[in-house]
Parts: sequence; C-alpha cells; structure tokens
Amino acid sequence: MFVAPGTVPKLGQKLTREAAQRVAANWWRLLVNGLALIVAGVLIFSINWSIRSLATFIGALFILHGVTYALTTGIDARVRQANVVTGLLSIATGIVIIAWPGPGIVVLAIFLGAWLIVVGRRDARRAGLRDQAAPRRGRQGLDRSRSERRGGGGQA
Repeated sequence: MFVAPGTVPKLGQKLTREAAQRVAANWWRLLVNGLALIVAGVLIFSINWSIRSLATFIGALFILHGVTYALTTGIDARVRQANVVTGLLSIATGIVIIAWPGPGIVVLAIFLGAWLIVVGRRDARRAGLRDQAAPRRGRQGLDRSRSERRGGGGQA
C-alpha cells in the first residue's frame, strides 16, 4: 500500500495484535524472496544467456515469486485472497514464459514497458497532486518572500 507523506491511510479497520503478528510472521518468506531476486538479478547480468535458458530462468523466478506471494498472509481475508490471486497469476505467467520462450519474452517486454509507463504516469501525477495539496498559507508566504526579494509587492 502506498501512503503519501502527510496523509492518513484509510484502512477501514484497526490493526489488532493478532493481525499484526500474522503479518509479522511473513518476514522469512519476504527475506528469502528478496534474496533470491537479488541473486537472480546479478545472474541475469553476469551470464550470456540463450533465449530458451533465459526464458526458463525468468519463468522459474515468476513461479518462485508466485508461490511466495500466495503463501504470504495479510491483515485480513481480503488481503489474503488478493495475495493468492496475485501469486497464481505470477505462477501462470512463469509457466507461459517457460512453455513459449520466444513469444513469452516478447510479451514480458511489452507488459514491462506498459507497466513502466503506467507506474511512471501515476507517480508523476501523485507528485503533482502533492504539490497542489501543499498548505496555501505556506505557499503564499513563499510567494510573498520571493516578491519582496525582487524589490516589490511587500507589505506597506
């Protein structure tokens, strides 16, 4: 979940001790997944891959990530269901990439490009919204001090 600085997240429920313990129990899954992805990234850059072997490796990564994500518990049943669905989609993507390496890599590149555009647009838009959400009093004071530095528009 993304929470912008200066905002309060709307979780819709209070975090109970039991829910916090369930979420905290996932630390080892996240650690193993994170370390595996770091090692995989280094291997992808350091080995001269054929299309088939790269597709198999990336497919196996998607499957590993999907299994890890599907087994990760959340705060409530809704988050748990979303994790299972996301994990299953990742596993299916890994299987498709392994089964059809040439088209799988091309489709992966297309989806990656689309994802980068969507995420970049979202982040840029959020940055613009954050600027507009700045307190008016502070922005007016900043504008006034700029005007005074230029030698005009100060208070009489």
